[in-house]
Amino acid sequence: MDAPYSPVAIAPLTPTFDQPPPDESRLQWKLAGGWPMVIVATLLFLVAVGLTIGVAYMLHRDHRYSAQGKTALGTILSKRSNTTTNSKGRKTTSYYVTYAFQDHQNLRRQTEEKVPSDLYYDTTHGERCPIEYLPDDSTQNRLKRDRSNADKWIMGSIAAVLLVVSYLMYFGNRKAARRRTAVVFRGQARPGQIVLSEPQGKGKNRRYVIGYRYIDLAGAEQVSKNLTVAAKVMNQFPRGTVITVLIDPNDPARPEPDLYGVRPLPQM
Repeated sequence: MDAPYSPVAIAPLTPTFDQPPPDESRLQWKLAGGWPMVIVATLLFLVAVGLTIGVAYMLHRDHRYSAQGKTALGTILSKRSNTTTNSKGRKTTSYYVTYAFQDHQNLRRQTEEKVPSDLYYDTTHGERCPIEYLPDDSTQNRLKRDRSNADKWIMGSIAAVLLVVSYLMYFGNRKAARRRTAVVFRGQARPGQIVLSEPQGKGKNRRYVIGYRYIDLAGAEQVSKNLTVAAKVMNQFPRGTVITVLIDPNDPARPEPDLYGVRPLPQM
């Protein structure tokens, strides 16, 4: 980690840019996160939509059973359990009960249903049990029992969180990128210099919090640490690099360093 900033002079370095300065729309796209941001936000949105559709289907199914369902007396034919182990060695057991019944048209139906563990252990082979089914399609049937809405609440809550996250990721990032881009292209240019960098994370995920000093609109020296960059950017702007810092007169507390070569370097 670089030493904390002190007023000791740092030999100025001039930045070198690998590519020509981006235009305003391209810089805005880059600051918003580009295609990776769009892909992640879209995937989160699609997962949220899928969960919402799943909850809606379960609610609709429960309503149909409640409003239209008929009840018949069935018989437990068999039970089975299935244990799986995930990549972390954690075991999960699923429980199934097979039953048969006759519907209102005297058609015999046989179904295997996944059930909670307590119901699995409470039932026995040959036991008589109530079955509810839809009269217009008796292949749609299930054991008649109290059913928890916890799974619907959990799925609905996850869907709501993912919708909010995807919205903020897409629209929030774009809004912030528009503001930052406007400051870079139209803010008042002031001289600045990189004075410290603090690594965060390890390996390929390592990023750096950059600290830089600059002269504000009132002529006073300020130090800011409002920027986090990738390692390759940090290598391009080592400690001592002279930069242009752009300031919005209406929001001077949020300066924007020009790390893109858009604005000429002012004198220190």
